[in-house]
Amino acid sequence: AARIANAPSPAMAYALQFLCTLLPTLLIEGLLLFAFGYRSKRSWLVFLLVNLVTQGGFAVYLAVTVLNHGVSGWSLIFYIPIEVIITLVELLLYRRLLTEKNKARAAVYAIAANLCSAVLGVDLLKMKGIFPMETEKLYYADPFLTDFTATVLDCQPGKNGYLVTLDRTAFYPEGGGQPADHGVLDRAAVTDVHEKNGVILHNVDRAVEIGKTVTGAIDWERRFDHMQQHSGEHICSGLICQRFHCDNVGFHMGADIVTIDFNADISWEELLEIEAKANQYLYENHPIDIQFHRGAELEAIDYRSKKALEGDVRIVAFPGADCCACCGTHVLRSGQVGLVKFLSVQKFREGVRIELLCGKRALEYLSKTWEQAKAIGQRLSVKPVDSEAAVERLEGELTSLKLRCTQLEESVFESIAKELA
Repeated sequence: AARIANAPSPAMAYALQFLCTLLPTLLIEGLLLFAFGYRSKRSWLVFLLVNLVTQGGFAVYLAVTVLNHGVSGWSLIFYIPIEVIITLVELLLYRRLLTEKNKARAAVYAIAANLCSAVLGVDLLKMKGIFPMETEKLYYADPFLTDFTATVLDCQPGKNGYLVTLDRTAFYPEGGGQPADHGVLDRAAVTDVHEKNGVILHNVDRAVEIGKTVTGAIDWERRFDHMQQHSGEHICSGLICQRFHCDNVGFHMGADIVTIDFNADISWEELLEIEAKANQYLYENHPIDIQFHRGAELEAIDYRSKKALEGDVRIVAFPGADCCACCGTHVLRSGQVGLVKFLSVQKFREGVRIELLCGKRALEYLSKTWEQAKAIGQRLSVKPVDSEAAVERLEGELTSLKLRCTQLEESVFESIAKELA
């Protein structure tokens, strides 16, 4: 999950698609020309027939798919006519090619016809999603972006509603231990988000019109909570790994608690020392550095990772605390985490499992704990911070009373036994 492909620009993606469509076309034409010569009607007519049948099949397949899925017919009323026009232009160019005696002008017509064919093939492949471009990931450019506009590229029925593909998105997909964002696309509720081959799929509760420009709004409270938990976990994990020379071997961000697993023996007292250092790091409000690295540049970086990584790797650095390969969303400065609080540490497999809360979760937990301490203090007529001593005193008194009751029972039983003797 830590390896993130550095998505090509739209222009580069289209160029790659164009070449993948154009090169097979040129190969077939070359074989036909070698067999029959460039002015042979047979070679060009056979090639044109194959070309039109293939592209026509794509067009019919696209039309049937759109109709069967019950989504917008925008592709049919707008997109298909464009492809028909391109095909007609291609046909006219082939006709001129067959009657042209000048080889230079014939070559120009052939190149123009190939360009039309490639554009048509790219468009059909793009619309059907056979060769999709990677979704532009707005959450990497600005993790604090909450609203955005995007074009709907596809909408297909899924297991729990519809799967919507956009040309760009601010919705973070589940990955790297971080849950997916929720929110809305216009009136459609986004209930889950995941990534497949660089394409972000949004699970929504209703169909969205293909080709339409929609406004997306993420659930910011949920996203910022995930950012606080994830960044806080990085800081704590980095400090623990530095101190104990161990590895983070497990991470789970639950709806209530964050758990981290380490392959080292860590005591509660040692963990509290890490907690103090982590909170001091937050108070100092360090800037966070996030960049993609590869090759020799990547090899020169000392970063945490559960496995060896290649290609473009996203490195999230908390200077002085942690440096780790990660695909999640993070705060911009350490102070935005707010607070970290360890709840427990227990033996787990070959090491320990730690429970952690960060940010607003930690504040709410401590606030509830304080309210409970305050209520106990009121019942015992002491201040909240003195409730532990009051409970210990109460336990002592209760133990004394139990002992007294036992003694009285034994005395009563002894008296009854004497009377019956």
